[in-house]
Amino acid sequence: MAEARSRKKKKKTSAYWIHFEETFENGISIVKCILPGCAFKQAFSRTNSTLRGHLNEFHQEELAKLEMPRDFDRKFTQEQKKKLLRKTVVTIILENVAPNKFHGKFFKSMMHDIQSNWEAPSYETINNIIDQIYDELFIIVKDIVSKIKYFCQMSDGWKSKAGDHFYEVGIFFVDGNWKLREVHLELKRRDEEHITAEVLAKWYKSLYSKFGIEEATIVEVIDGGSNIFPSLMTKKR
Repeated sequence: MAEARSRKKKKKTSAYWIHFEETFENGISIVKCILPGCAFKQAFSRTNSTLRGHLNEFHQEELAKLEMPRDFDRKFTQEQKKKLLRKTVVTIILENVAPNKFHGKFFKSMMHDIQSNWEAPSYETINNIIDQIYDELFIIVKDIVSKIKYFCQMSDGWKSKAGDHFYEVGIFFVDGNWKLREVHLELKRRDEEHITAEVLAKWYKSLYSKFGIEEATIVEVIDGGSNIFPSLMTKKR
């Protein structure tokens, strides 16, 4: 116990630990990878070689980001640097910035401070990168959700200030570690202000098949929309 307590007090300074966490199972200290879809875990090791080895074998891109400050020039060609930076920027935009700000004066100025010869990619390039990111995330998400047996679905629609109509489907479930997880399956722009129950039922069915959850049991949380409940009548409850 004394050893476990002293190990807790020791600060983990290595950058690799951003993708790992230390837990205890049956009184044994375990290191687990917390990257999406990864089930790696093993007995705690005081060296960082194990962490780096795992990232190098299964998460090369994440390792490259961590080591970029010291190895960026040595490991990547100019074209590889450009592609990696573009993908990183697009990821930041998807998570934090409205896409229409991408070619704005402030964003361009910030990127020029980071890389003096920065050129903003075209919208076509951005869309291609977004498609690439989606394909990568879809494989990870499907691998996670296809294993669940029960989930709670939330679906809703709204209208933007510009008058566009959007509909979204998300699910909540408890994973194998008893953690509540939330996944947004799809967000769609629709021309119709009000979608019929039949259209929603067809959409739900295609999503269940796409993510491999058609056999799971569902609970739906609704806000009173008259089209939501009838659309779920075809789903096993």
